[in-house]
Amino acid sequence: MLHVEALWALNSWVDFCIIWMAGRLLNQPPRWRRFLFVTSLSTVCQVVIMLLHLPHVYELLFLLFFTPVMAAVSFRLNGMAHVFRACLIVWGCSTLAGGLMYAAERVLNQSLTVFISHQSISQFIVLSLILIAAMISMNKVVASLQMNRIQESFTYKVEIEVNGQAWSGFGFLDSGNHVIDPFTKSPVVFADLKVASELLPDFIAHSLTGNQFVNWPESWQKKVRLIPARTVHSSSQMMTGILCDRVACSVNGKEFSLTNVPVVFTNQSLLFEEKCNCLLNPLQLLPCHQI
Repeated sequence: MLHVEALWALNSWVDFCIIWMAGRLLNQPPRWRRFLFVTSLSTVCQVVIMLLHLPHVYELLFLLFFTPVMAAVSFRLNGMAHVFRACLIVWGCSTLAGGLMYAAERVLNQSLTVFISHQSISQFIVLSLILIAAMISMNKVVASLQMNRIQESFTYKVEIEVNGQAWSGFGFLDSGNHVIDPFTKSPVVFADLKVASELLPDFIAHSLTGNQFVNWPESWQKKVRLIPARTVHSSSQMMTGILCDRVACSVNGKEFSLTNVPVVFTNQSLLFEEKCNCLLNPLQLLPCHQI
């Protein structure tokens, strides 16, 4: 006996998981009301195929060609290229879910719990656990890819020069860094002690905290800038910056170069991305600061 309501609930649940994973990869939320209509229509067509006792190949072909309809209705797609991409993603998610279910079925059939696979409720629970695991895994993968994309998008090559010494590496553009030198109005760059050790003399690099700069040679004392700043950990503080001769960063093949830029070297964790050793200031990229 065919239970249409059970078939509809199963199809809706499986399609929901697949469309949700596809939505994460397409970076847009599905239109769930339209999805519900399409998955219900799919169930009706599947029931008709079963009642007419058509070969399973017709059901397979129907599901294959019905995917573009579900993708086009469930998502906001512009152009055939976008539709084709969405179809590939939906097919890929379906293949992932199907492969996981097939693997679970093989494991169940070869284990002592084979009798569980013959119970419809147990099958539904196993299917749900597989789909939830696939959704969680997909969410983590997409989140990781998005974070890598953000890091790559805001990571630039940087070169800092002072007194004839130069350091080259990578910097992360920090949208929250709007610290400026109150006297020169120049944007301030933050760098870690690794940069200081390669760029500054040892006696300077090891005495950047406090007011130890009073013992520096006069030529270096002239490069000191006291930068007032407020952080989430303190109401206000004075940071010691070194006036560097030049700071340049390359953005999409275009070089932004500033002269006489204060660089604050700190041993505090600034949440750098692994390959980055400095935090850039968005003001560096404004034309009014280019010299």
